[in-house]
Amino acid sequence: MKAPLKLLPRLSREKLARIREIERDFHVRAIGEELARVNLVMTKEQRHRYIDWMRETARKHGVKPEKKFPYDEQWSPNESSYRAAPSLETNAGD
Repeated sequence: MKAPLKLLPRLSREKLARIREIERDFHVRAIGEELARVNLVMTKEQRHRYIDWMRETARKHGVKPEKKFPYDEQWSPNESSYRAAPSLETNAGD
């Protein structure tokens, strides 16, 4: 059975506003007022600057940087020190 070709009607402004309100309420409950504002109001560049500022402020006040585990370096393709995963094959004849 194919999906209908007719698109759903556009939502009214009131319904869109209600959906945004529900989304914001969910974010506030899940992660708090400040981070909900960061996620829903700020642009991507503003978010990055804000998070960088937050990390810098935390370091100034004695919060240690994130702990890096050995497997993070080994498996993370985003890190510059990325290494290939070890082979699971064993050479029984060697």
